[in-house]
Amino acid sequence: MRTNVNIRNKILILSVLFLILSCKNSTKLKDKIFKPYGSSCDIYIYIYGDSLFSIKEQGNIKLKGKLKKTFEDDLTYYYFGSFGGMYYNDTLDIQNYGNAMNQFIHFESCDEKYIHFVNILSKP
Repeated sequence: MRTNVNIRNKILILSVLFLILSCKNSTKLKDKIFKPYGSSCDIYIYIYGDSLFSIKEQGNIKLKGKLKKTFEDDLTYYYFGSFGGMYYNDTLDIQNYGNAMNQFIHFESCDEKYIHFVNILSKP
């Protein structure tokens, strides 16, 4: 009878330790899996892991798909379908529209030429 109590106590202690350790590491894991980026416009980019993304403009999903990344020196370039941006220091910069010779616009609800998306979960 006493042996069963000792085994139960050991199992309980190990379970609590496992729970504490898994909760401590879950924040780090979540940060690697889900990265939300917000801008001064009502536009958000969500990056899931290293391969998927979704973009919300004014509360509606505008685009989602596979994320492509390239690396050059200290910079990383993210590509979201037909357009991309430069990623550096937890900030993603995207040119929103072109000029008379190269006309395009990615986010019509935003009149900024360059949109700076900052990781919402980063600590100041």
